[in-house]
Amino acid sequence: MLDRSTRAIETKKQGLQAEEKKLIAEMAAVKVMAKDLIRTRYQITKFYALKSQLQGVSLKIQFIWDSFSKTGFGYKRPELDMVD
Repeated sequence: MLDRSTRAIETKKQGLQAEEKKLIAEMAAVKVMAKDLIRTRYQITKFYALKSQLQGVSLKIQFIWDSFSKTGFGYKRPELDMVD
């Protein structure tokens, strides 16, 4: 009777050890996914900044274009004059 109980306990112990290994592997995968999530959020933030910069450049070009067309200089491509 004690042998049977010992075997049952040993079997449960081995099952729990196998489950522990699976959980450890899953934790590693979760860490990778968390790092990927952080990278993705950082890239989204960078894209917001890029969008703002592009809108600023677009406004500058539009302002230059409007100022040249109002003064009558008649430049065809005012964006080339922005190069310093």
